[in-house]
Amino acid sequence: MRVSPTRRVLEHLLVNDLRSLWRIFRPQHTVPRRKDELVRGIVRSLRGDVEELLARLSREQLRRVVEWLWEEAIPDGSARLVHVSRATRDELRLAVRTLLEGDVPEEGPFVGGRIEVRFDASIEGDECSPEEAGMPSTGLIEEGEASSKANLPSYEVIHQGNLEDGELMEVNLADFQIEAQQALDEALLSNGRQAGILTLPTGGGKTLTTVDWLLTRFIATGKRVLWLCHRTELLDHAHQTVRSRAWRAWTVSERRNFSVSRLDGKRKHYGGDIVLASVQSVQNVPIHKFRVRRDQERPFDVVVWDEAHRAAAKEWSRILKRYQDTGCLALGLTATPFRRTDKESARLLKLFGARHEPQEAILYE
Repeated sequence: MRVSPTRRVLEHLLVNDLRSLWRIFRPQHTVPRRKDELVRGIVRSLRGDVEELLARLSREQLRRVVEWLWEEAIPDGSARLVHVSRATRDELRLAVRTLLEGDVPEEGPFVGGRIEVRFDASIEGDECSPEEAGMPSTGLIEEGEASSKANLPSYEVIHQGNLEDGELMEVNLADFQIEAQQALDEALLSNGRQAGILTLPTGGGKTLTTVDWLLTRFIATGKRVLWLCHRTELLDHAHQTVRSRAWRAWTVSERRNFSVSRLDGKRKHYGGDIVLASVQSVQNVPIHKFRVRRDQERPFDVVVWDEAHRAAAKEWSRILKRYQDTGCLALGLTATPFRRTDKESARLLKLFGARHEPQEAILYE
């Protein structure tokens, strides 16, 4: 059965967004609690008028709908939309209309606006300036042009003096990135939380913020990190960020070297202080394979899942649970800590520590 455009848009909104729309379109009716009831009621009131709905959505809500519709259109991730954060409301509305009609454009400008289509899938987010993203320029770097063809080894020891000046990133973190790190400290290192999600907007420097935090809190003290992601390009970007921020570990301890290993595609090395691995590569690898000492209680002290909203898939959630059962911390990174349905969103948030309220899993946003 064909789903109406109005319903498709509504199904990609958060419950709180739907409640706000309910009060606009059905003010005389009691606001229901369930998402499906909210969607049905608003659809009845709109009577198929998707334009009226789009006119009521904020820029952020439209951006979310565009990203979800794009993911449905290109489920294999072979192409990505970039510059979405730059788009105006009118451009986002046009993008929604285009995707609802099933039109997926070729590489280049999308619907004549700032949004572009990239088939090399080579960046982690929007290439926008700090000012355009509405954030301070200090510490906010573009999320890199991390190519899958980057010449990165399967194993390397990074030590003081073996990196070229051009590889080092001495930029300070922005205030909001420092606040995010402090929130991680409080929840995971002080209050005994075992899991949580760091949420920053696309282009907000999730990788930079997290790598800097890991280097200064874990690697500097001799602990190990497993970094998971579903795409090699994003692992390359994390690898390059580790290289460029390596000096941060040396500023807070006497440690002067650490190792990085890769587990993705043909690269199979398990012994780094930081292991950058594709989710697919670790799926059937026994945990003991990562131990560097026989008496090691657990192979990793923290597992980071980049693009954590994908961890809700049943097969992938089992992977994270395996490591959580060893007692390590679990940190998810995403700009969109929700899934298509309330049930899937609840499963995601529970995986990262929500017990009574969904927001318990969000450590910073």
